[in-house]
Amino acid sequence: MRTDSFLSAAAALSRTGPLLCALVTASGFAVRQVWAEPAAAGASAQPLGPWLTCPPEQLPQVTVRWEDADQREVFVVEGARYQCRVATGPARILSLQVAGKDLLGPAGMELAFVDAEGKRYRPAPQAMTPAKWTVWRRKWVPGQDSRARMNVWNATPYYWDAHLLDIPFVSDAQREAATATTGRVLAEWTFEAGTQGWEALHNCALARGDGGTVRLSSAGEDPFAQSPPVNAPVPLAVILRMRTTNGGGAALYWADDGGGYSGERVETFGVNGDGEWHEYNLPIDVKGTLRQLRFDPPGESGSVELDWVRILERPKEDPNVPAPVRGEVIFHTFPDQLRIELRFEPPAGAAVPKTVVLSVDAAPGGQAAAGGRPLATLGGGGAALSLLGCAGAAFDTATKQWTAPLTGDRPGTYWVLGPVTPGADPRLEFANDLVPLPADAVTVTNGHWLGYDAPSGLYRMESVSQGSGYGFNSAFDSPNRRMAMQVAIRSGAQPRRLLVKCASQSGILPSTVLTDLHGFMLPTPVLSCKNFAGELEEPDDSGYGDAYFPVEVNANEATSFQVVHSFQRWGDHLLKQVTSIRFFNIYWHLSTGVSETTCFTIPWMLLNGEYVLIPDFRPYSGPFWPGQPQHDCQSWPGLVQYRAGGERVRCLYERTAFESITPNLARFTMHYTTSDGAARVAMTAMEVPQGDETRTFLRLRYDWDKPVTIDGDARRNFRWLNMNDKRVPRLLLWLDAAGKTQTKPAAADAELLLGEPLAKEFPFIGTHGIGPSQGFDDYSAFLLVRSFRARLGGKECDAPVASAAYGGNTGNYWLTSPTEQLQLQPGDFVEAEVMLMPHAEPVEPTLKPDRERVRFGTEGPKVEQVTVGRKVADFPATLEAQDEVAQFTLSGGHDALPVIVKGFRHWSIPLLWEGALWLNQQCNGGDGYQVNADGDGQYRFTFVVPLRHGMTPNLTVTRADCTTGIARVRDLNGYPCLETETDGRFDLKAPVLFAPGRNDLQPGSSVVSFTGTGRQVRAVPVSVDAKGGKASVDFESYTEDACTLKVTGAARVTFNQLATGAAYELSVNGKATQQMAANGRLTVEAPGPETEVRLRRQVQRT
Repeated sequence: MRTDSFLSAAAALSRTGPLLCALVTASGFAVRQVWAEPAAAGASAQPLGPWLTCPPEQLPQVTVRWEDADQREVFVVEGARYQCRVATGPARILSLQVAGKDLLGPAGMELAFVDAEGKRYRPAPQAMTPAKWTVWRRKWVPGQDSRARMNVWNATPYYWDAHLLDIPFVSDAQREAATATTGRVLAEWTFEAGTQGWEALHNCALARGDGGTVRLSSAGEDPFAQSPPVNAPVPLAVILRMRTTNGGGAALYWADDGGGYSGERVETFGVNGDGEWHEYNLPIDVKGTLRQLRFDPPGESGSVELDWVRILERPKEDPNVPAPVRGEVIFHTFPDQLRIELRFEPPAGAAVPKTVVLSVDAAPGGQAAAGGRPLATLGGGGAALSLLGCAGAAFDTATKQWTAPLTGDRPGTYWVLGPVTPGADPRLEFANDLVPLPADAVTVTNGHWLGYDAPSGLYRMESVSQGSGYGFNSAFDSPNRRMAMQVAIRSGAQPRRLLVKCASQSGILPSTVLTDLHGFMLPTPVLSCKNFAGELEEPDDSGYGDAYFPVEVNANEATSFQVVHSFQRWGDHLLKQVTSIRFFNIYWHLSTGVSETTCFTIPWMLLNGEYVLIPDFRPYSGPFWPGQPQHDCQSWPGLVQYRAGGERVRCLYERTAFESITPNLARFTMHYTTSDGAARVAMTAMEVPQGDETRTFLRLRYDWDKPVTIDGDARRNFRWLNMNDKRVPRLLLWLDAAGKTQTKPAAADAELLLGEPLAKEFPFIGTHGIGPSQGFDDYSAFLLVRSFRARLGGKECDAPVASAAYGGNTGNYWLTSPTEQLQLQPGDFVEAEVMLMPHAEPVEPTLKPDRERVRFGTEGPKVEQVTVGRKVADFPATLEAQDEVAQFTLSGGHDALPVIVKGFRHWSIPLLWEGALWLNQQCNGGDGYQVNADGDGQYRFTFVVPLRHGMTPNLTVTRADCTTGIARVRDLNGYPCLETETDGRFDLKAPVLFAPGRNDLQPGSSVVSFTGTGRQVRAVPVSVDAKGGKASVDFESYTEDACTLKVTGAARVTFNQLATGAAYELSVNGKATQQMAANGRLTVEAPGPETEVRLRRQVQRT
């Protein structure tokens, strides 16, 4: 379908300027420039093309996060201008907000469907366990009753999909029958006379409450209480009436004729934490006779108030009652759009869903139709959503119901919601839905174009590859192999904004970049999403590796590019990247090539009693596993956590901003708030593709906005960085306040340090010798504090303080408060730069901490002697180019360092030099460097510079361009040769001369500005010393045996790399002489103002 308003809007946009075209987006930007203004003299006239001009860290935010501290009750789906709150038990949408205004009433949006007979089915209420309902169980996500579970499968800067899974839909009659409690009472505890024989068994206490209740208070990990013995026949159900503000997962265990408490005799269920009374009806599958109950309350702290507990006789299950229909809601989340997809899986004998009915506590308005599909709006003014339904759907103003027919093998439908752009035709918001790009408008080589997937809003493609060549071991052993697909897209009569999902068919995909057809990287960042098969995060457990990226094409134009999946190397060095993993929460996965290094997640995993930020923390040194190029994990770092007000306080995830995704640098910032609402947390993580060790660099900033009193001894209970060891190590080691390295044997059930001051300058603390695991026993880890400042309790701190304790088989060391009592105040903060390093080689315990303190502490890394450009930061080395040139010296560090240079006018093509030597980092042609947009129409390049500690390379970064595009940069024995496929004008800067074309030299600069035309230009072994500081050298031609050039200005010209001892004819302004190239070199004086020079080797005749 094509609408007149759509076409007229597109036409109006195309008339905004001679070289300016804009595409409407609703991601927070009204228009988007995709072509450059006319180029300045000496600059490229190339169009910017359809690639991002926004720095990745400034992309409109999209995220999915939990709202409640237990991360079970309510999650939030957020774009740049909207927010959707979703409850899990029962599954429902609580609110839809635009610009901070909720468009729904208090009842929110209820999910339901009707079958062919008109019967209604809704999610089972929270306290109901439907008959014949089974849910998938796994360690990290235990089976629950009717509560649905949320899992993010894919997360990128452009798109997230959050799945609300395992929703039991039951008929209204089943809901009424299941919640009835008319069975005979077999046993009852009303607690009018106290605890009535119930006893606290582990990490909890029982006490009488008000009004004939009993209070169960938790005081540590895994609290539970036990009933007195009972003797109750089956079938039965247990009903608890209780209230708490400590929502989350609870469990009811039982002992019966089949045995005692175990994982086979347990019912887990969700507890509402709103502080109101609720009844929880738990049918339990008892063998023979019920003997005893055990109740595990939610959480490790807080309390639960029980009004009564009853054991009821339960009617025998009717075999004719059908099993619930399993439902799923997928929230396809874009910055400017939310797509809500519903899917159902009716089991055999159950009702077949026919029509979805959403009961919405708000009436839709502004109804219209487009191509047989309903359009409407929700809200008004500056806070409104445009709504689009499928064919056959309807928005009923009177009943406030959204209905849609269900289709497909898994009956499903979807709705599209987008914040209204004032004055815009809503059909523009839904361009891809109303007029999808035709399949024949796209051509893919080495892959397949699969077209538009309407429910998700994604265009899909997939690779064609030899699958066995892209496993862990095959990719590691063939490090330069990659997948590359060539894509050509034609827009047609309207502009196109596509988000593409490219499937690699590999479950380990580390990195994807977009390149031009010659292999040179484009500035649109790509984040790959994957799932490792065999790790049981979901029942299907299928492996996949998919990449997501946007492409924009102007009306009546075309664009071509490559999608390149890389696995082990990028250019001459290892890959470094961040990807997302399908897990149970947001899970950013970092690796060096295919070898996993770290994973960052929400601090929700409670390992050995502490909350963990990095559940995978793996060395790169030491032996790999025998079956996979990866190391083991024996330590787990964690962010700020403390005990206050009787609660354990930890970080709640908000969002992630990516600064660098792949292939040369992984750098991103995760934002949190503490679960008590008192502090804001920002953690920037960075990893470099280093081949000797895993070094993870963190920048931490915590800011308290509310007062907090830490419980007990703050040196134990306040931790701004925690390291948990899986096993008790052989040694604890640290740099003390006097700057001396100390070691102490570690032992179980020992407090090794308590509030120990560390050195002010680059202190470290770590452990040595954790193992054995995977056959190795040399795992060690430490943290190096590279900078630190703080205000705690209103007092300035200039040196970190550490504690360490081990109990049983595990333990922790952590950075903490310098005082026993700590009352945090508004304005208190901690700011630190920390390097984390696990290692796995049999070395002397203090060797690596002492060595790394020098390499990445006292001696750098640093940017020194900036002769051209401006230093922005020492580490990562960041500079701003001056007139497309940066020249500087590096010091410190080891193995490889990132270098980021900003301020370039175009993304094509950077050149890295050490002195006058071009550093060719290519392997597959065009690879080796990284490019991203840097804002204001500029770009930044990221390089990986190899060095050994003590080296101080003098580096220059310049850029080359050609009006017809650079096709290749060949290495002619160290001299770069730039080629294009059709004649064009080359513009570049370099610390060497190029030919054919004009080289301009400036006073005080070692960098030459070059302009030349043709299909090829190359660096030449000719040097010029401009006597007046300013001169130009114009090469008419150059070969190894002959050269013709013109010098403007006074200069000395030296021809290098001539045939040693050979005779040459040298002509200066037409006067020829014979010269011998002693030592392979000839020098000529050009007096100026213009001097013509010709050099030709004499052929010896025999």
